[in-house]
Amino acid sequence: MQTQPEAAPAAPTNVRVEVIGATSARVSWVDNSDDEVGFLVSAWVSGWSGTFAVDADTESFEIRGLARGGRYRFSLVSDDGERFSAASNAVTVALGAGGRGPRAPRRLRSTPTPRI
Repeated sequence: MQTQPEAAPAAPTNVRVEVIGATSARVSWVDNSDDEVGFLVSAWVSGWSGTFAVDADTESFEIRGLARGGRYRFSLVSDDGERFSAASNAVTVALGAGGRGPRAPRRLRSTPTPRI
């Protein structure tokens, strides 16, 4: 009789990315697994990819030192030490080119509009 292989851990869901600076972002997710030993957060940008190991029972991770103006795609998997889950949903964000965010409009004028 053959034994069935153990199932891989449940995949994280509801991945969100918050840009917190010109070169940093906070990735957060819902941990759906109770047997993971950690998570692997993957980031891709044109010509570069990186993977960051995150401890078990964690639901967010801050990544610093990203390229200004880069358009990054993030996803992650659960790791139980032997197998990986399916990949989570992927989220793409663009980091600001200057670090200050968009400039406020200047010299605004108000023009009344006639009522009809």
